[in-house]
Amino acid sequence: MHRGTVFIITKDKDNKFKIQKSTEFNGGMGIDNLGGAIYIHSNKTMTLNNSILENNSARQGGAIYNNGISTVTNVSMKYNSATESGGAVFTSYPWNDFSLSGNMTLNDCNITNNKAEKGSGIYLNRGNLTLNNIKLLDNQASAKEFSDVYNKTVNNKKYIAK
Repeated sequence: MHRGTVFIITKDKDNKFKIQKSTEFNGGMGIDNLGGAIYIHSNKTMTLNNSILENNSARQGGAIYNNGISTVTNVSMKYNSATESGGAVFTSYPWNDFSLSGNMTLNDCNITNNKAEKGSGIYLNRGNLTLNNIKLLDNQASAKEFSDVYNKTVNNKKYIAK
């Protein structure tokens, strides 16, 4: 079990960070109040498989704050909270450079019992979000109309649910 936050700004030779084996992130508080368990910096790539992100908190992205390119598979995100947006996940591209990443794919994930003002499960600020076989259950947003998935996109950016 890891306590605290993984801040992904470094890279391997392929500019990628990978967590492959079963890992539990529990009780992280986030760096600069972003990403309670994991923060992915712009233009960095992260792959997270077979993990649990639980009881983490931040201002944005209670479990994950994504400014990079992320693929998350078979991950349980539960009991995370954000005081503003993205109880479990906040994804965006950097505010000052629209050419950078901000792409996220979630596969076979359970996102349950997370809390935020907006986007209690997932908050898509900018960028591309693809959801494949995602279960969103019992997430609570204080702004009721913004529960589970909040999509604040601009122009050609997309949110795809399969």
